[in-house]
This record gives sequence, structure tokens and C-alpha cells, in this order.
Amino acid sequence: MATKKASGRGKFYRMSLITILLITCIPGLIIGVSLYVFITEKIEYELRQIHQDRLAETIQSVDDQFSYLELTLAHWAHDPVFGDALKRLDFINGSRQIFDLYKTLIVVEGTHPLIQQVELVLLEPQGYLFNTEQYVRLQADDIKQYDDLLKEKRPLHWTLSESSMTVAHSIPGGLARPFGLLRATLNESRTKQLLGGLDPYGNGTVFLMDERGAFLRHGGHQKVSGLEAALRDKVLAQASTRGSFALEWNGETYSVSFGEMKRLGSSWIFVSAASMTAITQPVAEVTRIITIISAAGLTVALFLSWFASQWLYRPIERLKRLFGTDAGHPTDAKDEFEWIGHQWERVTNESLNLHNRLKQQLPRLREGFILQLVQGHLSALSEMDLRDRMQSYGLSMGDRTICAMVVQLTGFSKLEGRFSHGDQGLVSFAAANMMEELATAKFKQVQIVHFHDLWIGLLVLLPPPEGSNRKQLFDLAHEMVDAVQNILRINVTISISPESRSIRDGYELFEEAKRAIGYRELGAKSQIIDVAQLEAFESEIRIDYPLAIEKQLLHAMRSGEREQVDRLIEAFMAELSEQGKEVSVRQNVLHLIGRIHHTILEAGVDPYRVFGMADLYEEVAALGEPDELLAWMKKDVVEPYLRYFRNRDETRFKHMVEQTVDLVHGHYETDISLDQCADKLGTTSYTLSKAFRQVAGKNFIDYLTDVRLDEAKKLLRDTDIKVNDIAQQVGYHSSYFHRIFKKREGVSPTKFRDISRQ
Repeated sequence: MATKKASGRGKFYRMSLITILLITCIPGLIIGVSLYVFITEKIEYELRQIHQDRLAETIQSVDDQFSYLELTLAHWAHDPVFGDALKRLDFINGSRQIFDLYKTLIVVEGTHPLIQQVELVLLEPQGYLFNTEQYVRLQADDIKQYDDLLKEKRPLHWTLSESSMTVAHSIPGGLARPFGLLRATLNESRTKQLLGGLDPYGNGTVFLMDERGAFLRHGGHQKVSGLEAALRDKVLAQASTRGSFALEWNGETYSVSFGEMKRLGSSWIFVSAASMTAITQPVAEVTRIITIISAAGLTVALFLSWFASQWLYRPIERLKRLFGTDAGHPTDAKDEFEWIGHQWERVTNESLNLHNRLKQQLPRLREGFILQLVQGHLSALSEMDLRDRMQSYGLSMGDRTICAMVVQLTGFSKLEGRFSHGDQGLVSFAAANMMEELATAKFKQVQIVHFHDLWIGLLVLLPPPEGSNRKQLFDLAHEMVDAVQNILRINVTISISPESRSIRDGYELFEEAKRAIGYRELGAKSQIIDVAQLEAFESEIRIDYPLAIEKQLLHAMRSGEREQVDRLIEAFMAELSEQGKEVSVRQNVLHLIGRIHHTILEAGVDPYRVFGMADLYEEVAALGEPDELLAWMKKDVVEPYLRYFRNRDETRFKHMVEQTVDLVHGHYETDISLDQCADKLGTTSYTLSKAFRQVAGKNFIDYLTDVRLDEAKKLLRDTDIKVNDIAQQVGYHSSYFHRIFKKREGVSPTKFRDISRQ
């Protein structure tokens, strides 16, 4: 056994090891190479794209800052403070006006973060330069320079130098002839910081130039570097005004982006160059990480391949042991999987067979669950547990409500010829099938409950909202009544309970519906009762108990008069039937049974001896029709009662008559009577007379006469005693003795003696 196992494992072990190595290592190598080749290129492309996007955002931000600065100066140039009133400024006596002008310049300086200093240049009536600290008179050269700017017929002027950037707006703004300038000098450090955003990696260069290639601003060096000069030439050689390219410089590759920034009256070209090494530096890190991870993964894959091959055969061995318990082990290791496949197919078929059998039994299981529910056997379960079990049986509660319908089939005893006694279950089954077919046509989720013995239940799950399906329930009830009456020719009574959202209320709903059946009209063929309207039915109940008939009936039963008992029980049931409601009839019958039990107990007898294990009260609850109750009363109540007491009286009467016979034989010569014997035996003369006639076949007087005459005949035959003395010895007067003797024997006593002695 061990040899076979080692041999099989060795072959499978080698194959599995090779397969696992191929599966784990080759894909890992492919993935690693693919990551290195394709992902690295993709990352570089994405990083360049990110760089371009960030650069475009930065350029837009720079352009927006400059545009906002231009707009700010234009706004202040149109301010009335810088209007024509400045032409009439009194530099000697207008200190208040000059002071206000200083404050306005201070305010203008704070309106934009790039502004370092704001100056006001007035060319009329005299040339003056105002700033926030002082004002000075302009020299002729300065006046000419500013006047040339005003002659350019454009309101905004940018001036860029190696050390500063200024922007000026002619005043006053609008269509009036300008006579001065509002000039803002930009903060050098903030401007460099703003333009430095175009070189986010800090190892390239950024500069501005005009459309002729003159450097306006560059990387902050004193001189233009060779890289910046090469970039300028390359950009000016481009056909487009915006774009990007790569530039090799001193063994380093630079990613270059350039574009045009339109300013009023002029165009600037910005150029940004960033080292590709800085841009793709994360790629190098990723490459190293990928290489390390790939190597580690390959090492781990080799180890796991070896380890997995050691353990791979264990599930196979367990499967062999599992399937081999009742199907035998394979004889050849190479056929193990084929053998396992056959065994798996066998187990699958068995599982399918079990599943099909369970599916076939599911309706019965569901019916059994609902039957336990409506009988109150599941009261210990919570609402959630009941919902889960219903879900497993194919009934989804959700936000539905439940309603109970209880059906009673009546009038079965009148169907003689169509059905025989004992076919109640068959009739119930047929009616339940018809009702189930009708119910499922109206509602998706309905469960029939077979109570048998002409009782049927339906548990209906109604869709929301609550109360909206009440009419459909009653329509269904009418359809069920018509179908059962037309096909089975039997009466139908249906009670419909209120709705409930709790499954735990199922037992109470069915009990209420069952109780409501008792309020049906006895004379009606079929009825539909709404449990919600039960109070109206209860108010119509009239219970009149026939007490006089009951007394006569009990007396007749005690007397053992069967015909009289049958007549009185029929009269009793006839009077009950006139009350109309089944519940009143049943209650009165239960009361009569209680009175019969009391009569039995008064006679010193346990009712168990009369009726055995029969539960009369439960049997009454199962009967509905008056004729059924009458037949049951005669067969199961009256007959056992009369039979028991008749049998008991025969034994008691026999003993009583024997004692009476002894008394007669011992005292026949006295004036003995029936009353005297009854007194001695502790009974009534009526009972003793009845017992004597029943046991002896003759009444007491006839028997006493026979005893006396038999003794007289013996004395007449065997003795010579005078006839008159014999008469006295047997308890008669002489005259009566002669008369009764001749009447019985046909001859006189003397003649009898003569004949007997011949």
C-alpha cells in the first residue's frame, strides 16, 4: 500500500511541480518584463503629460495675474481722483488735495499682490512724479519719454528690463486726451516666484522674450546662458506660436514648452525648459521597485511551488478515502482523477435525486409548517424566525399581510348515494384542490391547510397596502362556494379573518375564523362570514333552552324507555333548530350532555364506564348540522347510556329477585306483600315489580300464588291435613283458597287429593 502511494505521488508530484513552476514563474516573468517595458514607458508619458498640464495651468495663472493687474490699473485710471481736476492741482496751496492723492496711491498699491510701488506721472500743467512718499519735478528727458508713451495712442504700456517690470496706464481713462500716467512697478521677488512656477523642478530655466527674440526676463542670471540662447533660437525657428519639443543640451534632455502671451499692444513669448531626468525620476524609482518585487516574487514562487507540490496530493488522498468508503479504491494511480470524476458524477446524481425529492416534498413540508402555525405549536418562535422559515418554504412575507379563511362543508349526511360513510376526507380533499386552484389564480402566495373531516383552511399572503384586497377575498369566497356547490353538491360556509402583519398572529386568526363558523344560519345552504363583523352576529343570537323536554328526556332515560327517549330527543333537537344559529344549538346540546353526565354521577356511576374514552364535547364541536347532531345523540349518547344501565339493572334485578324469592319461600304462609319485600330490600315496589317481571317472567302476585299452591298440592298429596287447615298453612282463607285453587288447577282441592291418591 505504501509503495503504491509513493509511486503515485512521485509521478503526480513531478508533474504538479513542473506545472506549478510554469504557472507561477513564467507569468511573473512576463508581468515583470511587461511592467518594465510598457508600464515604464506609460509612466514616463503620463509624467510628461502631467508636467505639460501643470505647466499650462501655471502659464494660465501667470497670464491671469498680469491680466488682473492690467484690469486693476484700468479701473483706477477711470477713477474721478485721476480726472481732469489734476490739471488744476495747486502745488502750493492744495495740500489737502495732494494728501488725498497720496492716500489714493497707497490704496492702489494694496489692490494687487504683484504691485510694489505705484507712481503718478503728470505732464500738464507741469511735469511731476508722485509716489506714496513724495512728489518731484520731472526733467525734460523724462517728460519727453513719458510724452512719447502717450503719443502711442494706446492706454496701457508694459516696460520690461533686466531689473524690473512696470506697467502704466494713461489718465484719465476713457476718450479724454491723456495728460499723465498711472504707473505700477512689480515686486521683483514675487514676479520671480510667479514665473518660477513655470520651472517646477528647479533644474531648468524660464524666460520671457518679445516677438523679435529680445530677452525681457530670464532665469535671474546676470547674463543669458548658453541654454537660454539655444532655446531662444529653437523657439523662434518654430512655425507655431505655442508648442513643446525636446532639446539635447550638454548630454541632458530638456522638455521645452513655449507659448505666446498677448499683452495690449505687444506679444510676449514664454519659454520653460525642465530636465527630463527630474521629470522621470519617479520612473527610475518605480523601475527599481518593480525589479526588486519581481525578483522577490520569483523567489517566493519557487518556494511556494515546491511547498504546494508537497501538499497538493493531500486533497487527492482525502478524496480517495472519502469516495473509497463505499465505492472501492482505484487500482492505478494514473486513473485517480478519472475515478474521482466517476465518483463525483455518482454523488452529483444522488444529490440531484435528493434535491428533486425535496422539491417534491416541499409543498407537504410547507403545508405541515402552516398546519403547525395555525394550531399554535410554533408560538415559541420569534417573528423573524417564522419569516425565515416561511422564506425557506417558498413563502415570502416581506411587507405583505396575512389573512385566514376557514371553510366548513356541511350537509354531508344528505349526500347518501353520492358518497358513503367515511368519505369525508375524500370530499375535503376534492374541495381543497378546487379552492387552491381558484385562490392561486387570484393571489400569488396561498397555502391550503387540510384539516380533513370537512374542514379546510387557507392562509393568504396579501400584497400591500393593507385592506386593499378585501373585496378580492370575498370574490374568491363566492367563487369557491359556487364551484364546490356545483360539483360536489355540498353546502359551504366560509369565514374570513381580519388581516395582520405578524405571522405569529396566524393561530389567533384561524381560531377567530373557526369560532365565526358557529354563527352561520342553520337553514342556509352556503354562507360567507366576515369575522370583523362578528359582533353583529353575536347580537342576533337567541338561546331558549327547552327545559321541560329535558326533564322528560332524563326521566325516560332513567326509566329505560327507548321509544320515549327517541321521541323526546327528536323534539328537543327540533326546538333547538328553530333558534337558527349553529352556535346556540351546539351550546344547548353541550348543556344537555352536561345534564346527562350529572344524571350518571347521581346514579353513582363514573361517566367513563358509560362512554369510554369518547370526548363528547369535542365530538359535538365537530358537528354542525341538526340532523347530524340528532343521529349522533341517539347513537353515541343515548344508546350507550341505555345499554349500560340496562346491563347493570339486569345484574342488580337478578340479585334482588333472588332475595325476594327467598323471602317468598320463607314467609309464604304469612300475609307477605310486594311492599314488604321492597322495604326489606331497600327499594321501591315499582322497581321490585319491574325487576321481578323482567327476571322471573311473571309478576310478584303470580309467583307468590304459584309457591303457595305448589306447597298446598304437596300437602294434599302427602298428608291427611284438612283442606281448610292447609289453606291457612299456605297463607289463604279457606274460601279464597278453594276458589283460586280451582281456577288454577281446574279442580277443587278435595278432588285434587282424590285424583293424586288413585
